[in-house]
Amino acid sequence: MYKCLVFDWSGTLFAGFAGEDGTALFFGVADMLKDLRAQGYIIASVSMLSHARLAAEMEENGVKQYFSLLKGSDSGPMKPDPAVMHDIMLELDLVSHELLMVGDTTMDMHFAKNAGIDAVGVHETEVGIMKEAGAKTVLEYVTDLPLFLASVQDTASSL
Repeated sequence: MYKCLVFDWSGTLFAGFAGEDGTALFFGVADMLKDLRAQGYIIASVSMLSHARLAAEMEENGVKQYFSLLKGSDSGPMKPDPAVMHDIMLELDLVSHELLMVGDTTMDMHFAKNAGIDAVGVHETEVGIMKEAGAKTVLEYVTDLPLFLASVQDTASSL
């Protein structure tokens, strides 16, 4: 089913302030990314930050090695324009149904919808608004994503 997970950075994976583990990531994000890579997922990120700042924040928080592709605000038209997502598909030789966008805003959901890919919302109390914007589901925590992926894989394999 999904081969590539495209994460928004700020607000989805990156909380912006140091937590108990000394990083500015949401709790459990580093382990989740490591596990998803070990399961064979390609991991990418699209951010409104510049590529250099995005890469630096990932490096500072010890997770850059899990990402195969980073797209910052200097990579072309940004969310919700689908051009950057189309570039990701071309660069990774994937088609729309092989990507899943994971984000914390309705802009992320519109971005995915405009590119013709599925999206999952996270960290959002307005579930209805996220679903109206195109989210397949809304997870309380981004670290619930592996359970969602497992359920989608189970459903796909039983068809």
